[in-house]
Amino acid sequence: SLAPVTTDATVALMQKRYGCEGASLVLPQGYDSRRSPRTSADVVFQQDRLELLYTGSFYLFRRPDALLAALRAVPEARLTIAAVTVPESVLEAARRAPSQVRLLGFRPHSAILDLQRSADLLVNIANDDMTQIPGKANEYLGAGRPLLNLGPGNDPVSAVVTRLNRGWNCLNEADAIADCLRHRLADKSARALDRHLDLSPESVADVSWTAIAARLDVALTRIATVGRNRISSG
Repeated sequence: SLAPVTTDATVALMQKRYGCEGASLVLPQGYDSRRSPRTSADVVFQQDRLELLYTGSFYLFRRPDALLAALRAVPEARLTIAAVTVPESVLEAARRAPSQVRLLGFRPHSAILDLQRSADLLVNIANDDMTQIPGKANEYLGAGRPLLNLGPGNDPVSAVVTRLNRGWNCLNEADAIADCLRHRLADKSARALDRHLDLSPESVADVSWTAIAARLDVALTRIATVGRNRISSG
C-alpha cells in the first residue's frame, strides 16, 4: 500500500515509527497554476502603507499576539484578515486600531486568491508540530507575493522560504516582527520590496495542483502495473 502524506518530515516520522520505507508519497496542498497571475482585488491596498494579509484559520497553537503587538510599534503597517472567525485578541486589536487591523470576515475562495495576489506580504504563522505545514503556505507560494513566515526558525515553511528566496522568516516575537516590518516598509518606500526575491511561478511549479496530480497519477499507474504483473505471474 502507499500512504499519501503532506510533508517530508511526516515520511521520516513514519519510517522511524513504523519502518514504512518507500511506502509514502508526499502530496501537499497546492495552488492553481492555471489562474491568472494577477487579478485585481475588491479590497484596496494602499501604496503608502505596508499591507499585510492573513487568510485562513487561527488555532490555539497559531497565535497572532506577537504580530498584533508589533503592529502597534509600526503604525504605517496594516494587517488585513480574511477569516470566518478570529480570536478575541484580534477583535480587540481591530476595535482599538481599526486603521491597522482590518477584518473582512468570510470571502469566497476566488476573492481570497485575488487578495493574496495584491498584498505586500502574506503572513504565515508556523505550526507547533514540525511534521505539519499550514495548508495555506503553498497557496501563498502560488500568489507570487512575498511571504512573512513567523515561527521558531526550524519549521517546514521557514525552510521553503529560505530555499526559494520567497520572502522573510522572522521569530514570532513582537520586537523581531516590528524590526522586520520597519525594514520591509523602507524597502517598499524605495520600491525595492521584491527586488532581491524570486517570485517567479517557475520556482514553485512543483507544488501546483497540476504537478501534484501528475505525481499521484504516476504513483497510481505504477501500483496498477505492479498489481497486474503479480496477477499474471501468479
